[in-house]
Amino acid sequence: MKEKARCFVPLWGLVFRIMASFGLLCSFAHRVNLSVAIVAMVNHTALADDVEMANATNTSSTDQCPRDAALERADGEFTWDRHQQAAALATFYYGYVASQVCRPIG
Repeated sequence: MKEKARCFVPLWGLVFRIMASFGLLCSFAHRVNLSVAIVAMVNHTALADDVEMANATNTSSTDQCPRDAALERADGEFTWDRHQQAAALATFYYGYVASQVCRPIG
């Protein structure tokens, strides 16, 4: 006697776990890519260095390695200093934590 062809119904718990894993992977990728992308978004030539070298004896610009003009890239459009960059990253971090911890009650 032949068996009827049955339709495969996946285990919904397994489907949920796989989809949740992909969601967490995308969330982690977004968190990492923001900190990498902020380097390209900021115009570094418009900012003045606010870092002081305490024990530097040779501070002339001739002591630095020359830059290759072919490797230079265009700067970003934002003139954010270090504090503004840190505020943008911290805002994303706290929003990420709040969305993971604070679940809707209901």
